[in-house]
Amino acid sequence: MKRRNFLKRLSQASATPFFLGGMPVSLLANNHQLARMINENNGNVLVVLQMHGGNDGLNMVIPVSQYSNYYNLRPNIAIPESGNRKYIELDNTLPDEDKVGVHPDMLGVKDLYDRGRVGIVHGVSYENANGSHFRGRDVFFMGGGYEDTYRSGWMGRFLDKEYPAYPDGDASNLPYDGQNAMKDPPGLEIGRGVSLIFRRDDSFPMSLSVDSPVAFHDLLESIDQQSITSFPDSNYGEELKYIMDMDEQSHVYGERLKEVYDKGGESSITYPENYPYATSQALTNPLSGQFQLIARLLRGGIQTRFFLVRIGGFDTHANQVESYDPTFGHHAALMYHISSAVQAFQADLRASGTEDKVMTITMSEFGRRAVSNGSYGTDHGDAWPLMAFGKWVNPGVFGGTPDLSNLKSGNLRMQVDYRQVLTSVMQNWMGSPYDEVADVFKLDTDEKKAAFLDNQIPIVNSNFVTGTSDEFFNDRFRLNNCFPNPAKDETVINFYINNSGQVKLRLFNVEGKEVKVMVDSYLQFGEHDIKVNVRGLAPGMYIYKLEAGKFTASRKMNIVS
Repeated sequence: MKRRNFLKRLSQASATPFFLGGMPVSLLANNHQLARMINENNGNVLVVLQMHGGNDGLNMVIPVSQYSNYYNLRPNIAIPESGNRKYIELDNTLPDEDKVGVHPDMLGVKDLYDRGRVGIVHGVSYENANGSHFRGRDVFFMGGGYEDTYRSGWMGRFLDKEYPAYPDGDASNLPYDGQNAMKDPPGLEIGRGVSLIFRRDDSFPMSLSVDSPVAFHDLLESIDQQSITSFPDSNYGEELKYIMDMDEQSHVYGERLKEVYDKGGESSITYPENYPYATSQALTNPLSGQFQLIARLLRGGIQTRFFLVRIGGFDTHANQVESYDPTFGHHAALMYHISSAVQAFQADLRASGTEDKVMTITMSEFGRRAVSNGSYGTDHGDAWPLMAFGKWVNPGVFGGTPDLSNLKSGNLRMQVDYRQVLTSVMQNWMGSPYDEVADVFKLDTDEKKAAFLDNQIPIVNSNFVTGTSDEFFNDRFRLNNCFPNPAKDETVINFYINNSGQVKLRLFNVEGKEVKVMVDSYLQFGEHDIKVNVRGLAPGMYIYKLEAGKFTASRKMNIVS
């Protein structure tokens, strides 16, 4: 086949993504040997969740202590502080000035937070953000600042360092010679398109998209590759060699992905399909299939290091909320989709024993303005809250809540440069040495290193301390021993809850029969002492059980005569 026809047909085959389990996937490839053994790195996985369009972080994470200012800035879209659809109190153990609420459709995030698997960073952005979708996205993907124009992305540069070209000096090796060489694509981009984030320095994009594995395989088989025996010393020659290398690796990738996909099998976890409330838009959850695919590949043993998933629809200039109720509408559905899909993903990872190795972070090109507009929406802004999910995330809220009385041209002020988060993730989660992280983010001066690498946000529990999440949960929900115990006439049951809500406290005999309801009412968050009259109950062993939302706990009580 002539080169021109080869290029034309390969281009046509690569116009749409590879489909796996019904999901389009872009394969992050490389035109050199990925010969570093996988056991030389920690094997941890990073999932980046791109919130395309600019998320309104102020309706996602509400500063409770500044609620009056919050409401005055956006009275037509503000999430209420009372009623059935009020904001969810995230963590009432925080100091009053740091307390926040989350959107009422983010119950999944609240559940994960209470389990110690969510970190939230306030005020993330970069200096001199200009509110451009394209520029903002490129800045975050390239890992630079507003003045930089890198042609590569921070993931691509990391992978170039993690898997160096021909480390043994023999460029004649086939891409995957050796029993232990990494056979998986180092990164997968779920969905259509190829992002700057995966591009390497001074080279072509490290991605390949194909529509049908069968059709793509047939096309490659039809090409007489032996007819192309040399490559011109030019950009064209380099591109042609790159395509030929991609041809060779595509066979390996396609077969390997199918192998791990089949091995992963079906999950017992149910992923959310639709937004459960009435709304005119954004009914179907676009993240569930993406996360479900990643979880399946991980169950099957894939050793891909990076995944990129996307959810769009955040450019909410108009109709962000329903005019009759600001807790419903387009943005509410997006909050539900993210919260519920990530919750299901974490449950899937936990069920398959892969939770220890996966962390997910959110990114958006910018936030929205603090002041709403007359169309029940918000315009382009600056800073926004970043969320991180995973077993080894340092749980909590980082940075002070945004000061709504001190805006910058109507925008929330930046508190954290996004590189202060990413450098922490790359060094403490992905296992990159200090100097390598500096190179990945092109921190070539002491000033830049001090700003972004030496001043990291500690979003990662880098010590991987067993039980950290349990301690976090027990600090926020606990049922203590009653006193006195044994009890004769009365005793006091003490408990602490981190949510306001319906609470049940019941007493059971050893046969499991309910003998007394001590509490069945709505209680405010905080510590409670419940005095219990046990007169008239037969002496013996009893169990008292507390139910507060998703928190349940039981303890023993002895009653004596």
